[in-house]
Amino acid sequence: MGIAFQIVDDVLDYTSTAEKSGKQTGNDLREGKVTLPLIYTLTYLQKRERDTLEHLFKNGRASERDYLRILKLVQDNGAINKCRRDAQGYVDLAESHLSLFPSSPIKESLLKLNQFIVDRSS
Repeated sequence: MGIAFQIVDDVLDYTSTAEKSGKQTGNDLREGKVTLPLIYTLTYLQKRERDTLEHLFKNGRASERDYLRILKLVQDNGAINKCRRDAQGYVDLAESHLSLFPSSPIKESLLKLNQFIVDRSS
């Protein structure tokens, strides 16, 4: 559940608005955090473009225009959907592990929390 939560949190950094999350879209990116959506995006890019982006960030020379370009790249290349599928996979795995336990209020709460994790990414 924790891994799914973190993946969804990383996705929301690229997809949520400041009004919803209280943070500027791409806040993690601007802080130099390399998260799963960015990692997946980098795998889709040509080596030359990856090298250009790496140079911008290592030298602290990324402009707002650069950030917006990267945000668009992440949003448009399928990385977000891949991350959501990954998160769903972890949620499904957590649910299957919980199925070993007898029904109880605690188990039901965990199952609801588990589902909330992926629902919040929609």
